[in-house]
Amino acid sequence: MRLTQRFVTRYAKYNALKNALEKWLKAKKDDLRDALLAGQKCPDRGPYVIEVSKRDSPVDWKQEWRLQLKANGYLDHWIDELFAKIEAQPREPQVFLLCKINPAHRGKINLRLPPA
Repeated sequence: MRLTQRFVTRYAKYNALKNALEKWLKAKKDDLRDALLAGQKCPDRGPYVIEVSKRDSPVDWKQEWRLQLKANGYLDHWIDELFAKIEAQPREPQVFLLCKINPAHRGKINLRLPPA
């Protein structure tokens, strides 16, 4: 592939747009999550709905951390005691926002992506 000014400019513009979208989404995500957790109902007349989901992290941190601790010389019974202390601590489940297509919406969903 040959780099052209047109390609570089296009890439930079799309990257700036992506960064602006991520900044806006991050700012609005907390407001949306707080409203839904407070009991407000998501409007359901449009093509999308948003639901709140609480779930545990998919990362198996125990396995990864156990390997790291063993590599640093910790014995298995020390690792087990440490994990027992950590698991005994109370914690809140993580909250995720799920954007779904509204099955009750009968209109066309118009989402255009930039050309490749």
